[in-house]
Amino acid sequence: AATAAVAVSTQVRPAAALSERDLDALAGATGSVTATSSSRAFDLPTVRASQALDGHPDTAWIPGSPVVGATLTITAPRRRVEAIGITQVAPGRGRLLDWATRVLVSVDGRPGVVAAVGPGTTGVRIPATTASRLAITILATHSGRPTALIRLSEVDFAGARTSFLPAAAAVAGQDGD
Repeated sequence: AATAAVAVSTQVRPAAALSERDLDALAGATGSVTATSSSRAFDLPTVRASQALDGHPDTAWIPGSPVVGATLTITAPRRRVEAIGITQVAPGRGRLLDWATRVLVSVDGRPGVVAAVGPGTTGVRIPATTASRLAITILATHSGRPTALIRLSEVDFAGARTSFLPAAAAVAGQDGD
């Protein structure tokens, strides 16, 4: 009797209901820096909050609709901070179609600073302090549309970065594909 080899492949997609922390754990998150958000576009796992802290500007946190009022929160070991960097760039060499123009930046739940931001990297000065939590709330977008697709490509919270096990990079959304 002849035998035949059969190849079987499976693709696993996490449910939209999974929290960003659970998605990061599945992606092999390591270290003490975490990021969460109030929403992510289309509930996609590849545009979750941690993507804005991975050191790869081609990945990003993209909030879901409505964009105004959406918040990204970073928790990290206490650190001295005087400014926050917010980078908004398109992946590859693309052009941004929309972007955040005004944000509220607050640390450790204190009253925040409203700042104008735009394409590229914007430095937002805050009163010098030691903090472990940063929240960025979107207040306005270039287009003014509640369904705007904006990208916070990178956020610099005094060097805080998310990290993932190398074997999990594709799940984390860092494979560049």
